[in-house]
Amino acid sequence: MEINLRYWIGPAEYLARDELLHPEAFRTARAGFRREAVEYLIVCLFALLASWQTRETLFVLIALGFFGYKIAWFVIVQREFQKALAAAAKKQAPREIELIIDDQGLHETVEGVKSFAPWSAVKSQVRFKDTYFLALAGGLTAVVPCSALTQSGAGGEEALIAVLQMRAVPLRNGAA
Repeated sequence: MEINLRYWIGPAEYLARDELLHPEAFRTARAGFRREAVEYLIVCLFALLASWQTRETLFVLIALGFFGYKIAWFVIVQREFQKALAAAAKKQAPREIELIIDDQGLHETVEGVKSFAPWSAVKSQVRFKDTYFLALAGGLTAVVPCSALTQSGAGGEEALIAVLQMRAVPLRNGAA
């Protein structure tokens, strides 16, 4: 069975690839934001409780203000983090890819450069954020957006999954 695909990969696929390949960096950054916000909120709660017990209305309002500020800060920082990641991914130019999957393996043409990966070089597969990533020998990755499969008319995702199963390409879990 032969599957012929022609598609573009751009910022969404680059971002998904980076998150898939480096999940610890994404988790560490998010955990740091959460930890800092929780620590600050705990201090604010203690200040709020102490000022409530002493019946100092001004201090209660100040503690509530700091509490609200940190919640807003956390939401804004999370949003800005996602924007920064998306901006970094947008800096990578979109690429047109032609991928032919046949009995021999993967034949890929990217911007006029042709490469071939036999089935023995396809180490694993994962579907992550509407994209299939095929891990190849040498730390390389073939990126196949699900949208390219549905537009191909070659049986869509089911055809790719059938070929990968027939070739015993192991499925691995994506990033959390």
